[in-house]
Amino acid sequence: MEAIRTKAIEIAEASIKLHSNPAGIGYPPDKALETNRHVFSIIGPHLGKNRTYNAIFHVRWFNASPDTYERSILSINNRIPAPTIIVEQGDIINIPLINESPDEAAIHWHGLL
Repeated sequence: MEAIRTKAIEIAEASIKLHSNPAGIGYPPDKALETNRHVFSIIGPHLGKNRTYNAIFHVRWFNASPDTYERSILSINNRIPAPTIIVEQGDIINIPLINESPDEAAIHWHGLL
């Protein structure tokens, strides 16, 4: 479990470093930093201490074919649906929203349990 947690932190830190790289999400630097995956897909028992998760959500338009019809879609980190975040009560989540689209954007948090 500790190895998974350590790797998740490394991925989140790499995601933050990726923001300064003009190549962006999905390009070779993204893959080399291992930020081309969901960061918060970790399930496990609460170990009695709160955890802090860090990530960056890049809002941008990209072409995708979710229903076999290609079109421009507003996405988080070029993912549809956006990355899943699984945390426990008391955990801290730091996710700055970087709007790379020409439109205004806001995050609507769905599925909070």
